[in-house]
Amino acid sequence: MKYPFAATILTLFKPQRSWRSLRFESIITTVLTLLMINVTGAATYYIDKITGADSNNGLSPEAAWQNVEKVNETTFSPGDSILFKRGQVWFNTLWISAQGTEEQPVYFGAYGDGGKPRFDAQDRQINGISIRGAAYVHVYNLVSFNTGINSVGISIMFSHHLLLRKVDALFSANWEKGSGPGMTIHYESHHIVVDSATVIKSKSNGIWVGSSPNQRELVRNVTISNCYVSQTKYNDGIVVHEGTPYDGSWLVGDSIVFRNNYSELAGNEEGYDVTAGSDILLENNISHGNYAGGITVAHTAKNVVIKNHISYGEPKKPGGPQIQISGNWGTTSNYEVSGCLFLNTQGYMLIVRNKDVRVHNNTFIWNGERGDGILISTPAESVVFKNNIFTTRGDYISRTTFLLSGNPIPPLFVFDNNIYYPPDNFMFFNSRQTKFYGFENWQTVMKQDSHSVTLDPQLVDIAGGDYRLLPTSPAIDTLAADIRIGQRDILGTLIPYGDGPDVGAFEYTPELAGFHIPVPAPPTDLIATNSAPGQVKLTWSDNSDNEFGFRIDRALEGEDFDFVDIVESGMTSYTDTTVAVEQRQYSYHVRAYNNRGNSKASNTVSVVTAVRTQPTATAPTDFKLYANYPNPFNPSTTIRYALPATARVRIEIYDVSGRLVDTLVDDVGASGDHNVSWEARNSAGEAVAAGLYFCVMTADEFRLVRKMILVK
Repeated sequence: MKYPFAATILTLFKPQRSWRSLRFESIITTVLTLLMINVTGAATYYIDKITGADSNNGLSPEAAWQNVEKVNETTFSPGDSILFKRGQVWFNTLWISAQGTEEQPVYFGAYGDGGKPRFDAQDRQINGISIRGAAYVHVYNLVSFNTGINSVGISIMFSHHLLLRKVDALFSANWEKGSGPGMTIHYESHHIVVDSATVIKSKSNGIWVGSSPNQRELVRNVTISNCYVSQTKYNDGIVVHEGTPYDGSWLVGDSIVFRNNYSELAGNEEGYDVTAGSDILLENNISHGNYAGGITVAHTAKNVVIKNHISYGEPKKPGGPQIQISGNWGTTSNYEVSGCLFLNTQGYMLIVRNKDVRVHNNTFIWNGERGDGILISTPAESVVFKNNIFTTRGDYISRTTFLLSGNPIPPLFVFDNNIYYPPDNFMFFNSRQTKFYGFENWQTVMKQDSHSVTLDPQLVDIAGGDYRLLPTSPAIDTLAADIRIGQRDILGTLIPYGDGPDVGAFEYTPELAGFHIPVPAPPTDLIATNSAPGQVKLTWSDNSDNEFGFRIDRALEGEDFDFVDIVESGMTSYTDTTVAVEQRQYSYHVRAYNNRGNSKASNTVSVVTAVRTQPTATAPTDFKLYANYPNPFNPSTTIRYALPATARVRIEIYDVSGRLVDTLVDDVGASGDHNVSWEARNSAGEAVAAGLYFCVMTADEFRLVRKMILVK
């Protein structure tokens, strides 16, 4: 039986669905992918960092390989599956260059219990996961962690027909040193689907769809869906961008889709940035709290549709736009902004250097802190605003400002069938001519908004955050006939519901429950305990059924909370092994998250980290060999042992073949506790390979053995 690649991603390319359908879609996609693993003649390879060995055949968990280098040097066949054991960490790059087929893709994923397998760069200048020259490959449930400066969490180059699902790029240690982007898709790559990925604290862009030199095949047919991007330090959250220099020599192709994503807290730029390519759809995304605004569309991008977007709590940058549409003057940009909800803090909508811009069926809730609601600057023409609701919170003024040499009159500029409320809060201003117009003068002098009204749009509860229409709203069934509309509104309601489509972002329907963004319910009952020196264990209760997972945030002795790590949905515990060994107070809270945003934080708990106990002065009563700490370890570990009386003692290290690696102690020891360190080297001072080792203590007639695991 064949399972074509198209079947796996079918649901990702459907017309916009309601948020309630996303979880069902996720289940169906997973089932389809799992079905493809069972292809006749295909092999499944297992990799276990702790108990595996590269000399094994890798074809069962009991005969698993050990190291990622073994995977990197192996050529796989169509239909093969390569599975890394959950809860384990590898410290080198996973290279993927496998060649599957449409009927038999190659699968990279996880098996067993615990957290997703991780590829931890330890801040070195290497990528976590590099996909280069691959075709028809599916990658599921893997994590790139802490790549170093000028490196990428997940890099995709020269590849096609890939599906990456629940593949994450996380950065927590040494963020100031940082990395490049969380994920990049560039250099001739095409037919790429990234679904349900999490990217947190990348130094550069979160997810970057990039370019190719113009003599090569362009990046095209890329879909980024259901992703969560948070705390990008510089640049943007999710991006389509041309390369440098900006001289047209680096280009992006067509058919780029960003759908159902959440992008927040970009520290320097926007949540979404589209500056190149054509036929680009941004649909049903959310942006929140980004420094320079929610969306920028600029430079050479053409045929861009922004549909059913929610923007709130942005920009953080004083005087910045919430959404910026600034194209390449001299060509037809063809931009559309429709069905969106803009909850303004201090920003505005900027349109400049554009031809053919259509802004319709949006709901703008201005708060008037800046004054400008819309700013249109020369050169610009063929700009249409229809069927929008413009309203303000409180007694604030919202200006529509034009920086034009002439008057904003039809047909170069068309405003009609809009709702402005309250009317005294809106004015129109041509700054080049220093002329202000009230609404009536705007209608008569500029011949604009002849079918618009200044009536209360009658939103359900603007103060409480419910921006749907009441049944008596003048926006119901009054859409202008010459405007094309989408199949569904921002809540997924079919359009039209009644006799005709409605003005604004919400289609009225009496059956719909109150408006809310479906973020998960917050976890509760968070408890923190010292599980060992240098370790804090957290447990909590899960109160949601729609989270991607949980993000752990930590604060040190009164500092601000910051990201530490994530765990998957269904897990309700986490052990933080990055705390100080000496006594320090840490505070924690946990938030559930998904592609619609974050839950509120759980209760906050504080804990003072445990101090590693010193050897007791009381004489031991028996010979003892304690478990080494840490274990697993890299690059060194401490071995503690106890002698009840003066005795000759030997501490030796053996490998799994029984060969003596090194003798750490061979001397007479006094009664009491002792310790010795092993630096993972043999008797010649050479570094030894990662794997399982045995520590053997011999004293008088006693012989004790402990297992130790060296990881690299």
